[in-house]
Amino acid sequence: MDYSLSVIIRTKNEAKYLSKVLQRLKEQQYAGPVEIIVVDSGSTDTTVSIAYGFGCRVISIKEDEFSFGRALNIGIENASGEIIVCLSGHSVPVNPDYFKLMIEPFADTFVAATFGRDIPWPEACPSQARDIFTHFPEVGPDGNKFSNANAALRRGVWEKIKFDEHISASEDLLWAKQVMSSGYEIHYIPAARVFHSHTPALNYIRRRAYVESKSVNSFLETKNHFGIYRFVRFLLGHIIKDMIFSIRNRYSLFWLFHIPLYRLFQGVGFIKGYREGSNLQVDVLSKVGKYSFQRSQPKERRKVLLVTQCFFPDSIGGTEYATLNLAKNLAAKGWDVKIISALRDLSQQRYKVIEFQFEGISVIKINNPSELYSKFTDYFIDHTIDSIFKRVIRAEGPDLIHFQHTAYLSTRLPEISHQMNIPSVFTLHDYWYMCVRSQMIRPSEGVCPGPSDGLYCASCFDPAQPNVSAVPRFPIIAKVLQFPFIRFLNVKAWLSPKLKQRIKKLLYKKPEFVRPESHADVYYPNPDFWCILEHSFRMRFMKRQLSFPTFVISPSMYLKKRYESEGFREILYIPHGFEPQGTIDNISFNGRLVLAYMSNIVPAKGADVLLKELQYVKERQKVKMLLYGKVLDAIYQKHLEALAKEYPDVEISFMGPYRGKGEMKKILANTHLVVFPSLWEENHPLVIREALQYGIPVISSSLGGAPEAIEDGINGFVFDPYKDGDLAEKINRILENPELLKKITEGARNTKIESMTDHVEKIITLYETAIGR
Repeated sequence: MDYSLSVIIRTKNEAKYLSKVLQRLKEQQYAGPVEIIVVDSGSTDTTVSIAYGFGCRVISIKEDEFSFGRALNIGIENASGEIIVCLSGHSVPVNPDYFKLMIEPFADTFVAATFGRDIPWPEACPSQARDIFTHFPEVGPDGNKFSNANAALRRGVWEKIKFDEHISASEDLLWAKQVMSSGYEIHYIPAARVFHSHTPALNYIRRRAYVESKSVNSFLETKNHFGIYRFVRFLLGHIIKDMIFSIRNRYSLFWLFHIPLYRLFQGVGFIKGYREGSNLQVDVLSKVGKYSFQRSQPKERRKVLLVTQCFFPDSIGGTEYATLNLAKNLAAKGWDVKIISALRDLSQQRYKVIEFQFEGISVIKINNPSELYSKFTDYFIDHTIDSIFKRVIRAEGPDLIHFQHTAYLSTRLPEISHQMNIPSVFTLHDYWYMCVRSQMIRPSEGVCPGPSDGLYCASCFDPAQPNVSAVPRFPIIAKVLQFPFIRFLNVKAWLSPKLKQRIKKLLYKKPEFVRPESHADVYYPNPDFWCILEHSFRMRFMKRQLSFPTFVISPSMYLKKRYESEGFREILYIPHGFEPQGTIDNISFNGRLVLAYMSNIVPAKGADVLLKELQYVKERQKVKMLLYGKVLDAIYQKHLEALAKEYPDVEISFMGPYRGKGEMKKILANTHLVVFPSLWEENHPLVIREALQYGIPVISSSLGGAPEAIEDGINGFVFDPYKDGDLAEKINRILENPELLKKITEGARNTKIESMTDHVEKIITLYETAIGR
């Protein structure tokens, strides 16, 4: 769709670059109407005359009335476009299709804004250049680093949430938090590049660091602190990294003397800014979507609450998609549906409760960011969450609660539902209820054979870092941290969130997921008896919690049998449902095999297996690999990029995340095979059945429930991700016999997948039975 565009450019003495900016905008290949508005705040050079020369509309404001937010608001108020493109006067677009790239995601009505990738001007100093490359990577970024110096936003969203005009900087970050807390999405478009960097003058750097840190800290509910320890660590760390960056990129020797001064002045600005900002409170975030806990009006329809650990827009995954699809279909069947999930935002107050709409569904989120817990039970029981949950139930008055996941909330929620006489149903999505890592995989070993009454859990679980694969850098210190009296001290109450994160990074390191036969030299702690008792209690507690729902559901037979083999109650097998999709005509095989990886970029998903197997492919120059997925582990992403460089004869591309059925369909139309190389026993990977539904065959890991939809040699292949050469053998067979590709493609098109209609009918039948009981 060719939206009408309004480009808002903020300027003050931008004569050096403005003509380049405007020339690039005039060269854009875009069919829709475009207007350019320059908001100038007292330029004394030729900026205004340059703008008029290019036919721009110029709005002048007084210098003493300027703030970044005010300049943008004034520009947008005077604009007529459906989509607003925001640029600084020195942000020069690189791409001739810049507009197209920036506005393409707006086809999704829940996208509020996009922002592109900044790249530094060649004359930028190495310190600033490295910061820009870090904040605006080729893939990612991790977290949201929205910048309105190179952005596009939907006017309709801006009319609801305008930029703050009072803070002196970082109004874009505040706006992004407000928008995302209201249920909208913001997309990063790394292909939409602009040249954008600032002067390396030291006083400017100090002043900029001061203004930005003060502004950010003023609106954060949880304040940042930049004390002496953080200052010294910042100074040493960045100076070393800057110098390495400078040498690698062949900057002149002059910059080696500039780097320490740059970071010193920047650090001094941060100290003053964070300190002053911590004494201010721009009370904006606390008001966004605040949940009222008021009792609902008398019900006209049956109401169900869907409870899950995380949800859109800040979290994307299979559980989130399954929950959203179920919610939409239940609503279409006449049910009143609300979703309850955790929010993990360190910048906002813990236990804050907000409510917003996402794709027409009401979502209630309870903020519960990660903590350095001191008690073992803190990882899965949270009495504050329990209390909030009771209040939400009283306010909402549901007929039934359908639990999807309770991690990051409190695993005691099913018992609370039972105590309050609210019937419930529980769908299992992973192994959280018998594995503290959720994946039944042991770092540096592989698939876990089982809890063994807490013995295996106690030797695998790290009490200071339970949610990621980690091994202690200092085993003795790790042992001391497990002592009960250390936990009793409740250290977490004394430490700031940022300090907790630093402690984790200091004490623990992430190992790679390696194949068992490699015998990696990794530290394996011997569990003490107390730790075994804790994990044994956890297993009993989890079994008790799953005894309260009327029904417990597993979407895969493997997950059902795995839980039942560990002594959990009888579980129903009901696979996830999928909306009907017609098969697509994908590209024909012309001697080059296109493989697509379509999962998040994390070690357990096994993208490195896909790349390492290339060494066993006989004609690998005939292979093209496309890796799609959100980067959740930046270190692992770097590892994958290094692996890719080892095979210059293979076209390997990192494509970033994809969103929704529309994008998936385009990807699959240009793919021969989807490869799912997961290293853990997954439950019911949605991407496998989605690919088959479109008629695209899948080469799947043999672990867990992943291969349940695959008939080996009929609609795909199954391989052992821990066996060297097994995946490559399947690829070699296809390259040697292209007719085999036709056969499995036809098999994929004939594969029967559970429809969402049938799935929802089964779920509603369970609901009615549970309510009747």
